[in-house]
Amino acid sequence: MSTLNTTKLRPYIASNPPQLGADKLYLTGELKSIQDAIGSLTQAIQSAQAAIQSVQAALPSLATIPGAWTQITPTPVFSSGAGTAKMRFFQLGKLVFITAEVICTATGVLASVPLPVPARTAIIQQYLYGREIAVNGLGWSGIVSGPNLILATTAGNSTSMTAGFNVVLSGVYESV
Repeated sequence: MSTLNTTKLRPYIASNPPQLGADKLYLTGELKSIQDAIGSLTQAIQSAQAAIQSVQAALPSLATIPGAWTQITPTPVFSSGAGTAKMRFFQLGKLVFITAEVICTATGVLASVPLPVPARTAIIQQYLYGREIAVNGLGWSGIVSGPNLILATTAGNSTSMTAGFNVVLSGVYESV
């Protein structure tokens, strides 16, 4: 790195010492430049604040963004036997994201489980998929049909459930 050669600068300063207050116009000009810079910064900050408010106004409200899932406990319909059900879901527009669990407490035949939001039926068939997790691990599907979820095994299309069965399904369906 080179060093500053002060051999010529020192004699110049010695023969022409600065006189404080001698150039008030120069100091006034510098002060004006600083005031102008502060004014420009203030305007830039105000513009940035307005832009932030504009973006915040354009963003959707937090109330419209899905957050925690809603949990419900619908009553499953058995043609014989008994059981319980619980579901978690949230709806985004016409899409319903859902997880369902049906536990059989008395051996029988499951007819259906009410859905939290009725499904659109005038389209192709909609399904939820999962498995029995407590007894045999078989795969199960759930036909989303209007206001109900109709469960059946994927192997043999059986709706019979043995006491202790715990069927868990999940998926997405289109609502009305």
